Amino acid sequence: MGEGSFVRLHSTMREDNIGNEHNSVLMSSMSNLSFASLNVPECKPVDGEEDIDRKSFEQWLHMLEASMQLAGVMDEVTKMNIFTIKAGAKLLDVLEGTVSQPSFPNVDTFPYANAIHRLNAFFGSRDYIFMQRQKLRSLTQSVGETDVKYVKRVIAVAKLCDYSEGRLVEPVAETIQLHALNRKVRETGRKILRKGGSIADLLDKVRTVEIDQLNEDLFAKNHRPTETPAVAAVSSSVARFHDSKNIGYGNAGNIGYGNARNSGYGNGGPRQCALKLRSENYI
Repeated sequence: MGEGSFVRLHSTMREDNIGNEHNSVLMSSMSNLSFASLNVPECKPVDGEEDIDRKSFEQWLHMLEASMQLAGVMDEVTKMNIFTIKAGAKLLDVLEGTVSQPSFPNVDTFPYANAIHRLNAFFGSRDYIFMQRQKLRSLTQSVGETDVKYVKRVIAVAKLCDYSEGRLVEPVAETIQLHALNRKVRETGRKILRKGGSIADLLDKVRTVEIDQLNEDLFAKNHRPTETPAVAAVSSSVARFHDSKNIGYGNAGNIGYGNARNSGYGNGGPRQCALKLRSENYI
C-alpha cells in the first residue's frame, strides 16, 4: 500500500514537472514574440513619398526576419501573423494587389513564404520599373530643398530603375539638368553628361556649388550696403536738377525767349506789327 502510494506520488510530481516546463517554454515564447513585435516598426514610405518603394520594403523585411529569427519563430502561421501585425496598411494594400503564381509556395501550407514571394515579384516587375523610370524623368526639386538633398533623392529613385552601375549617372544627370532650381547645378549635370563622370563626382561637384552659394549668401548678409550713400546720391541729384533749371531753362525767360518782347517782336509782338503795316499801305 505504501509502495503504491509512493508510485502515485512520484507520477504526480513528474506530471507537475512536465507541466511547469511546458508553461516555462510557453512564457518564454510569448516573451520572445513580444520582443520581436515591439522592435519591428511598421513598413512606411521614405520621407516625402506616398508609396513604399523596393528599397524600403527590403530594409524592413530584413529587420522583420532578423527579429523573428532572434525570437526563434519558425512556423509559417506565426510568421504570417507577425507579418500581418507589423506590415502596415500600405504594404498590405500592395500585397492585396498581387496574385499568387503556380511557382510560388502554397498559400495554405506556407502563407508567409507565399506573401513574400508575391511582394518580391511586384517590386521586381517590369511595370514597377517602368513606373519608377517615369517618376525619375519628372522628379522636380522642391522649394526650400537643398541641392545635395535633391540630387540624393534623384539618385535613390534611379537605383530603383534597374540601371547598371555604369549607366546610372546618365539618367541622374539628365534629370538634374532639367529640374534643378540652381542654374549652377544644372550646368554641373550638363558637364557630367558631356565629359563623363561617376555618381561620386556628381555629388562632389554639387556639394561644392552648394558650399559656394552658402558662402555668397553669408557674405551678402554680413556686408549689406548702408542707406546713407544712397540718400546722399539722391539729394545730390535733386540739387543738380534745380541748378540746371536756374542756369538753363529756368532763366530762359530772361536770357532768350523772355526778352522777345524787347528784341524784334517786342512792343506788341509780330501780330501787331503786321496790322500796323497794313494800315499804312491803305493810307
